[in-house]
Amino acid sequence: MVNLKAMKRYYLLYMLIAVLFCGCQELQHAPLEDISGNPPKPTVTKVENLNGGAKISFSIPNDPTILYVSAVFQSKKGTDREIKSSVFKNYIELAGFGDTAQYQVKLYTVNKSEVKSEPASVTIKPLTPPVDHVFKSLDIKEDFGGINAKFSNEEQKGIVFYTMYKDEEGKWVQYDRLFSSAKWRDYSVRGLLPNPTDFAFYFKDEWGNYSDTLFKNITPLYEEMLQKKLWKAYPLPTDTYTVQGGWGPISNIWDGNYVALAKLYYQATSGASMPNWFTIDLGKKSKFSRLVVFQAPTERPAYAYNYGTPRTYEIWGSNNPSPNGSYDGWDLILQCESIKPSGSPVGERTPEDSAYALAGENYNFAPETGAYRYIRFKTIRSWTGAQNLMLTQIDLFGQPME
Repeated sequence: MVNLKAMKRYYLLYMLIAVLFCGCQELQHAPLEDISGNPPKPTVTKVENLNGGAKISFSIPNDPTILYVSAVFQSKKGTDREIKSSVFKNYIELAGFGDTAQYQVKLYTVNKSEVKSEPASVTIKPLTPPVDHVFKSLDIKEDFGGINAKFSNEEQKGIVFYTMYKDEEGKWVQYDRLFSSAKWRDYSVRGLLPNPTDFAFYFKDEWGNYSDTLFKNITPLYEEMLQKKLWKAYPLPTDTYTVQGGWGPISNIWDGNYVALAKLYYQATSGASMPNWFTIDLGKKSKFSRLVVFQAPTERPAYAYNYGTPRTYEIWGSNNPSPNGSYDGWDLILQCESIKPSGSPVGERTPEDSAYALAGENYNFAPETGAYRYIRFKTIRSWTGAQNLMLTQIDLFGQPME
């Protein structure tokens, strides 16, 4: 008897699942309304050709069944593309064209039954694609440990910058790739030997359009990272070394830890003022090529361009510092300004901004800069106007002279 009841329960459960399954199978996506006939077509009122695209203005009939306007065209690669626009707008923008050829575009109104009107045809002729404008601005030069690229992206479209080199077998190898939507980039590719090398540089946009390619033979400049194990604090009477309670000493900024928040150098807020400075004994005289400043630890990227991180600062060099802490015997050898790639206001940052800061901000010394054993890091202004400096790490590159 027990088994019979159990079997009845299983049977009822099975039937319930079957009914639910069948009900789900019968659900289909259907138009919002069942409307017979085609909607009236739109009227093109204006065509404005843009860089890499066009803006088509239109008017639509006063028909409450019209849901949206659709623009259909064929890309250079033969792929059909469709862009939709709300009925509450009187224009539609097309983008992603990689040349300045003429294209036929068909505009449709689409009603709530997903029925299209007859097409309204129009011809567009896009202007020079943004990716080509970026390529024309590209300036490549040798740099310490690699190459330096400068380019502008006035429309701030997403682009990828590729660096290729020719290997010993004569094959092209992709070495570096940078995504950017910043208006201006000053970007260095490093880790290369100081040998004459054939390079190739080009851009690709988000629609898969490629720029021309710049070929150049470049010999990267020699440099090496100066040994931080030789560095030590060199306190002078006018220096600022006091740290906020619980935070570590000034030596944190050359201990090689780029990750931990706990290793951040955090000046005390009490009595702090800008400008302020500290002095480092590098252990031996060196000729500098490059300074790299890491504002924020990897564990806390939100600290970059924020709080007391340095925005404008100077590097001074000396071989015979005055014991009274004055600037007698010091030479100004580098002026630095921290710049966010996005150019966004304080308190805002893009993923590109964070990646740029965490990779370290690079500043090149002039080739004629002398060799020094002592340096002073002088902070003029922080990002938020805070009077106490916050800093994660600094690296120095160049050539030891002793």
